[in-house]
Amino acid sequence: MTQRASSVRALFLTYGVLLALLAATLATWAAGLGTASFAISLAIAAAKAALVVIVFMGARHSRPVTWFLFASGALWLAILIGLTMADVATRTPPIVR
Repeated sequence: MTQRASSVRALFLTYGVLLALLAATLATWAAGLGTASFAISLAIAAAKAALVVIVFMGARHSRPVTWFLFASGALWLAILIGLTMADVATRTPPIVR
């Protein structure tokens, strides 16, 4: 299997984008948006994870079956997180007597 190396320019560009997304995460935290900050931070984290997978793990040069496996793993993770969030959102507080 032939390995392709990413160019230095692409690596530094990805590093800059990751730093910008870090700044966006910190800005979201500092803004104090309440419950919306969690959803925004989760979306930013997903974008950072996608960048790491595409550039640093070499998925950009992978076969389509590898892309399918990445996508199915991400979909399964989204389903699990969604079900967990739905469970927590529908719980009622315990009755204290």
